[in-house]
Amino acid sequence: ELKKLQKQIKELEKQIEILKGRESRYQEKKAQMQTQLEQKRNLLEELKDAEIKVLKVTAEQKEVSVRKETAEDILIQYKRYQRQKKSVEEAQKAYLVMQEECTERKTQLAWMERAFLDEQAGILAKVLKTGEPCPVCGSVHHPCPAQMTEGAPEKEELEKYRKETADVEKKTNDASFKANEKLVQLKALEEEIQKSVKSFDSSIQEEEIEKSLALIGQQMDALEKSEKELEKKLEVAKEAVAEKQKLEAEIPELEQMQKKLQE
Repeated sequence: ELKKLQKQIKELEKQIEILKGRESRYQEKKAQMQTQLEQKRNLLEELKDAEIKVLKVTAEQKEVSVRKETAEDILIQYKRYQRQKKSVEEAQKAYLVMQEECTERKTQLAWMERAFLDEQAGILAKVLKTGEPCPVCGSVHHPCPAQMTEGAPEKEELEKYRKETADVEKKTNDASFKANEKLVQLKALEEEIQKSVKSFDSSIQEEEIEKSLALIGQQMDALEKSEKELEKKLEVAKEAVAEKQKLEAEIPELEQMQKKLQE
């Protein structure tokens, strides 16, 4: 009977040890769950503004994008300005060529007109007779009659040259008007660009358009760098939102499991 009791005692002691082991594992699991739950709650607290950060980065991206587009528009305006500037230079050169030709023609026309008149006077002098009145001045004395001019043009030749010179003069005036018109357009473009530059960045006070555009180019480089940095920030912010959503789903499940362990 004693042996039987001793055996039962040993069995009970063994069961007690098993129960102690289970209790230990239970407490260990409970502690681990509590630690895990606290860690997740702390992390969730850190991520509470995750959605706000996404909105903030998105707003920054939009601002950078708008500034970049504005800078690109200014650079496009500058390309138009460069084309217009080249067009002005070409128009001015064309005008100077026409002006030179017109000046030469006017000089030649003046000579031809004088030569023609001198020639006419020479022809008239040939028919003058002493004692007879001159049909031009009425004098009956002709001490120095005009001589024939060598190379003098015929009337038809003079009229033709006069008409051609008038055409050249008109073309010269047209070229001058065209060059001036293009210059006015160029100045308007320059004012438009400077206005856009100041609107983009009021700190840029360069009067020379090329210097202003050089500064815009530098800012474009900075904006492109910011754009890349914001893309990375947005990716991180979106990952934080996904992690927050995951925690918001996991924490209630852990709390439910913890509650069951305590029952």
